[in-house]
Amino acid sequence: MVKRIEEIKRYCYTEDYSAEFDFCRKLDFKNYLSHSCYFSTHRKILNTKELKKLERFFNKCVRDYIKNVLQDPEIKVFVADSWVAKQDTGQSVHSHKHHNRSLLIGVFYFNVPDDSTPLILHLGIDKKVIINVQSGELIIFENKFKHSVAKNNNKNTRFCLSFNLWAKEKISLQNCS
Repeated sequence: MVKRIEEIKRYCYTEDYSAEFDFCRKLDFKNYLSHSCYFSTHRKILNTKELKKLERFFNKCVRDYIKNVLQDPEIKVFVADSWVAKQDTGQSVHSHKHHNRSLLIGVFYFNVPDDSTPLILHLGIDKKVIINVQSGELIIFENKFKHSVAKNNNKNTRFCLSFNLWAKEKISLQNCS
């Protein structure tokens, strides 16, 4: 259960990221489920030189999240994997949770077409938080939430970059929720 809505934090990237977006659009993608969106075959995309500027922004936001939301600046994390998702018209992302070792999840939205479907965090059987996302926005949340994206009814393809953050050592978050 979400006890504090602050567990979900939004950050706005104000610099131009068109070169990074162009790079990501040209990646190789694979569809793993027929109704799902496409995922880049490169699973450590933040390790590329083309995305270093975004990676620096993400690192700054993650440090802020750990300090101000988890309230433990001693927690050290690393990006375990990162990928780009491409959601064409009619595609969705089923409700899912990431690997158990993931502490935090980050999602950066390159482009969000008008009337695009929101990110949905599932808090329980009938409880959810709807997040209407915007282009250039990074959303960070704890991995305790399942999340999904409904079918894209827009004619424009939506692209986002996601990453999992793992703790460098075993930690207890009992004081964080």
